[in-house]
Amino acid sequence: MALSGTINASISFLDSASSSGVESEKKLSLSSANVYTGGAVALVTGTVGTAAVTVDITAPGFRNAAGGEVTLSLVNHAGLVANATTFAEFGGDAVKMCSDGNDLAVSCVGNETGTISVYTAEGTATFSLLLVGE
Repeated sequence: MALSGTINASISFLDSASSSGVESEKKLSLSSANVYTGGAVALVTGTVGTAAVTVDITAPGFRNAAGGEVTLSLVNHAGLVANATTFAEFGGDAVKMCSDGNDLAVSCVGNETGTISVYTAEGTATFSLLLVGE
């Protein structure tokens, strides 16, 4: 079994102003693209409320393409998407991600081990949390 993937992130805005017939623009942007050819990935999905759901990275409940259960010893990158304000906390609250309105949050979370807490600011939300690690 082989694993490969890419994490692309891009933010781009155009700031413009017009005065006395002169148009000025400033483009602000950040981007990165990283290719991965090994490791392990897991996707955790569910519904959550203000009471946190705990995700154990050693047993996230995800199966790989060959049908084997994925286990992670550490997580170094994560992606979170949710339909309402939802947080994912790694290592207590050392790294906190937030997604709202189906915006994708992508983060380098370091070499986190143990558990991840997922919860909403209020009400309930559906979420997907993609974990990349070893």
